[in-house]
Amino acid sequence: MKTREGKTLVSTLAEYLNALIGDGVHVVTVNDYLAQRDDEWMGRVHRFLGRNPLLISGEASKDVMIYPVVAKVVELLMRGLHYNVELKDNFVELIEEGNALAELAFETNNLWDENDPWARFVMNALKAKEFYYWDV
Repeated sequence: MKTREGKTLVSTLAEYLNALIGDGVHVVTVNDYLAQRDDEWMGRVHRFLGRNPLLISGEASKDVMIYPVVAKVVELLMRGLHYNVELKDNFVELIEEGNALAELAFETNNLWDENDPWARFVMNALKAKEFYYWDV
C-alpha cells in the first residue's frame, strides 16, 4: 500500500482475525515515529484483543544526520555538468567536475575513501534527486 492509504487501520483486521482463532501476529514498522503513533492510535484495539504492543526502538544511526547535508550539496550539482544519468537503468554517474565539487563541499581529498565514505551518500542522493518524486 502507498503512503497514507491506511496500513495502520488495515493491519488491525489481520490481528483481529488471528486473535479469533488464538494465533499470534506481529505488526512491524521500521520507523520509530510511526511505531509510536500507531501504538497511540491503535493500542486500545491491540490491548482489547489481548495483544501487548511492544516497541523496540534504537538510536538513530549517524547516517541519518548525514543525508540532509548531502542532499543540500547534491541540489547544487547539475545534470550533464557534474553527473550523468541513464534513465533506462536508473543509473547515475558522478563525473570529474561533480566529484571535485563534492570533495570540496565535504572537505575531503577522496570522496571514495573507505574510511570516510561520502560517495555512497552522494550517489544515493543523486538517485533520489533524479528518480524519486513526492506523490502529492
